[in-house]
Amino acid sequence: MNRLCRIIVEGIFFVLPFSTVVTFARTITDEQLGYSITIPDTWVRETVDANHHRFVDTSGSYESIVVIDRYDFSTAAIYESPVEWTRANFIAYMFSIDADPLCAMLFYDTVTAVVNDTIRAMDAYTYYYDIDSTVGDWAEYIRFAAAGTHGFELYAIGPQNDLDSNIEHYLTIIESITLQTADIGVIWPRRSAKSRTLYNAAISERQYICNLRGQRIGKANALSQCGSQIICRPRGRFLMLK
Repeated sequence: MNRLCRIIVEGIFFVLPFSTVVTFARTITDEQLGYSITIPDTWVRETVDANHHRFVDTSGSYESIVVIDRYDFSTAAIYESPVEWTRANFIAYMFSIDADPLCAMLFYDTVTAVVNDTIRAMDAYTYYYDIDSTVGDWAEYIRFAAAGTHGFELYAIGPQNDLDSNIEHYLTIIESITLQTADIGVIWPRRSAKSRTLYNAAISERQYICNLRGQRIGKANALSQCGSQIICRPRGRFLMLK
């Protein structure tokens, strides 16, 4: 299997050649979490909790791990469709990377990335830099996708050199993932256009400030008197508002 992976950063092309021969021997199907995945014969699944599964190489050849995180948004009446969850969480991820001076997004795709050829996904490739060199620089390739009333983060994360050198290997695993395409009995709430009124007034005249998910995070007057605001996200990611 041969592939050239081109990453564009500020007009510069980085061309990474790959040549990998791997035996993908096992397909794992998890009906509770709603996915199936095909992994090499040297890889195993580790169940961290009911909504967090990860896959690791037991041979030691690959240092990075592949992770599936699931989020249930069935009780949050703020999304009209699975695609809306995907867009909102991808935007929040981009903002969190942009706000961190030790991060750099090398690549993102909001158009062509799909899961199982039917579910729209948005993906990105990001570098994280270690300021004191105690841990080392690391990287993450991530996809956001949603099906039914569940959102998923599918990602490979690990040392920067390992992910750069073996990105095709990790992509093959992630691209083998299929998600449950529907939840029985799902009824998506339709929001009235009146709830989407755009406000052009000054911040001091607004009653509330909302985050990217449409949730109220406080009164405008109180927030305008503070410094930067940080909204915590699952798995340690954050969104900073100024």
